[in-house]
Amino acid sequence: MLKDVLDVLGDRRMVLARELTKLFEDIRRGRVSEILSRFSTVKTKGEFVVILEGGPSGPPPLSDDDIRERLTRIWEAAGVSLRDAVYQVVQETGTSKNRVYDIAVKMSSGHDFSKKGGT
Repeated sequence: MLKDVLDVLGDRRMVLARELTKLFEDIRRGRVSEILSRFSTVKTKGEFVVILEGGPSGPPPLSDDDIRERLTRIWEAAGVSLRDAVYQVVQETGTSKNRVYDIAVKMSSGHDFSKKGGT
């Protein structure tokens, strides 16, 4: 089961509690991979409670390539200025305006964002 957790959810922090409220209660804390390696050689029995750290909130951050692709698509499709393309990407993705603008400025050396529909 922990191997599946690691594969699907990643190496999150977790707590593995065994036999809670009983004589041989055992509580382990660490990353999924650490707990998995501790118990991979030992055969264990009992009742277990697994508590996993929550996942990251919001959508995953965009890569610079993703931002470049969006800027290019918006610029070519709508024929807007650099400023308007940056604004639209920020609105759609929630990515930092400064980050999107920095990428757009670097791109502008290869494209003329001030001309509508031009390259």
